[in-house]
Amino acid sequence: MKTGILIQARMNSTRLPGKVLMPFAGDLCILEILALRLKTLGLPMIICTSDDQSDDAVATLGDTIQLPVFRGSQHDVLDRFIGAADAFECEKIVRVCADNPFLDAEFLQALIAFSDENPADYWSYQDKLGTPSIKTHSGLFGEVVKTSVLRDVAAQTDDPLYREHVTNFVYSSGLYQCRFLPIPGWIPAELRLTVDDQLDFDLAAQLYLTQQQKGLNLPGLLQHIDDSGALQAMKSNIQKYSK
Repeated sequence: MKTGILIQARMNSTRLPGKVLMPFAGDLCILEILALRLKTLGLPMIICTSDDQSDDAVATLGDTIQLPVFRGSQHDVLDRFIGAADAFECEKIVRVCADNPFLDAEFLQALIAFSDENPADYWSYQDKLGTPSIKTHSGLFGEVVKTSVLRDVAAQTDDPLYREHVTNFVYSSGLYQCRFLPIPGWIPAELRLTVDDQLDFDLAAQLYLTQQQKGLNLPGLLQHIDDSGALQAMKSNIQKYSK
C-alpha cells in the first residue's frame, strides 16, 4: 500500500495570516523546517494547499524547495486531500499540518510502522483520556488514514465541519476501525507547540532557537519549557483555542 506524506498548508489563517511562510528560524519558515525534517522518513511528500490566489506563495515555495504541490478546494479540505492522494496514487496518507514546527519525526515514523503492522482505517496517537492527538495542542504528532476511507466520508457527509476537518468524521462517527498509540506520559497535557496566533508564533520561535543553540532533544526541550515557566504561558491559548 503506497504511503505518502501530505503537508496541509495555507496562507489565509484568520488568526495569523501567512504564518507558515513567516521567517521562523533565521530565513527558514515553518513549512521549510517541516519539509527538511520529514524528508528523513524517505516517503513521497506533497504540499497540499488551495487553488486560491492567496496560496500562490505556498506553491512557489514548493517549487523552490523541490517538493510537489497539489492545489485544490480552499474550503473543502477533505476533497483537496482526496485529490492529492489520487494524483500521487497514495492509498494511505500521513497527514501533517504546517503550523507544527516541532512535529516529531520519530513519533511519526513509529506511527507509520504501527499502521503497516496493524490493519485498520485510521491510526493516530491519543492521550490518557482517549482524545486523538489531532485534537490536542502539543503539535508533535501526525495521523495516518486510508484514502479509500476519506472517499467514503466524502460520499456520506456534506457537513462543512467534516469537509474542513479532514479526519474528524473518521474517528468520531464510530463507523471506522481506528487504532491508537498512547501519547507518552512524559509529555505534559499543558504543552502547546502548535502555532495559531502571534503569541504562539513568538513563543515557539524562541523555544526553537533555544533548542538549536543548546542542542536539546525533545525531552531536554520539555525540561527547559518546564523550568522556564513557559507551560503557564501556553495555558491561556489552550483554553482560547480549545478543540
